[in-house]
Amino acid sequence: MFKKILAGAIGLIFLIGLVWLDFYLPEATIVTVTNTEVKRQDFRAPEKDQTTGESRISRDFYQVLTIKENGKTRVFKNTDTGWGFPFYFKFDSADVQAQAAAAVNDGKPRRFVSYGWRLDLISAYPNLLKVESADKGDGTPWFRYLGFALYLILWILGFFYVRKKLKQRAQTKALKDREAEIRLANEQGRQAPNNSVDDFINNNKG
Repeated sequence: MFKKILAGAIGLIFLIGLVWLDFYLPEATIVTVTNTEVKRQDFRAPEKDQTTGESRISRDFYQVLTIKENGKTRVFKNTDTGWGFPFYFKFDSADVQAQAAAAVNDGKPRRFVSYGWRLDLISAYPNLLKVESADKGDGTPWFRYLGFALYLILWILGFFYVRKKLKQRAQTKALKDREAEIRLANEQGRQAPNNSVDDFINNNKG
């Protein structure tokens, strides 16, 4: 039962890791830009403002509205990642927005490289990283393949490492058990002659 629970927990951790990578690793999409705009989003501030007493702050961010090749719409946000996580070190959101706006004017398809998902429930959007020519195609960026490959390699190496350690532990335990059996047999062997002499003396006292 414990082994089944452990295997299930390990499998769940593995799947969570895949989902996490799928969210943060970049992907490419061929789209036609229909509009660009600036949105304002409210955030809960850690402390109330001393002058207004408000506990929320507002922040503007760029948004790009597009249509995919299959006719479905897709909305992207365009914000800097800065020096923080995820480490794309993006500081040129204004330039990226200008490139998206230019795509509205000529009406030509573009290749958008982004990360993240569109989640309507929490108003989440994929973050646009690059605007490129559609001639490059919508092939998956190599960095995405590399991320999944390294993840699988780490799991495989971890599996063999843990398997090796468990095998060594089992061998060590078996060796210690064998040594304990030998010591017990030797102790019993030394005690056996003494017991025989005592029995002989007791039998001849009368």
